[in-house]
Amino acid sequence: MKKLITVIAASLLLGASVFAEGFINANDLALGTVDSPRKEEDGFVLNATKAEKQFLVVEDKSADPVTVDGEKITNRINFKGGGTATYRSISFPAKAGETVTIYGLSAKKDAERPVKVINAEGVEIKEFAAAKDDHSKPVPPMTFKAPATSTYTVFSQGGGWYLYKIVVAK
Repeated sequence: MKKLITVIAASLLLGASVFAEGFINANDLALGTVDSPRKEEDGFVLNATKAEKQFLVVEDKSADPVTVDGEKITNRINFKGGGTATYRSISFPAKAGETVTIYGLSAKKDAERPVKVINAEGVEIKEFAAAKDDHSKPVPPMTFKAPATSTYTVFSQGGGWYLYKIVVAK
């Protein structure tokens, strides 16, 4: 019996390390201000600092929800301004070849926002234009394939934006 339990436990651990699949959904997060790095499920980290109010806020927007891939999202992560790898950003693991899909909108109703993805070495992997803040349409996906196994970080240097969900899948 002990052998069987050991084999099952080892298999689960090995299986979990083969793929970094996971997701973060604003609906699943505790509401409030984040002013220091906060670890979430599946290896996602909300990056924030107290210095110069470089924080982000998980907000309840149930009065004005958005649709993300057919799902109604009532919370959002508000980045409250431009970010970097260490603040107003989200880091997450992805394995080479996995597809990363980011669902977010500009904090402006009349302008897109540049959203960057960098790897653990700080090299820019992809830049997207987060669509204007328009809740009458589904939030468009921003998708890329992870070129290597790494920790990736997503942020906007250009100003505030709202994040609803990130999915990492095979």
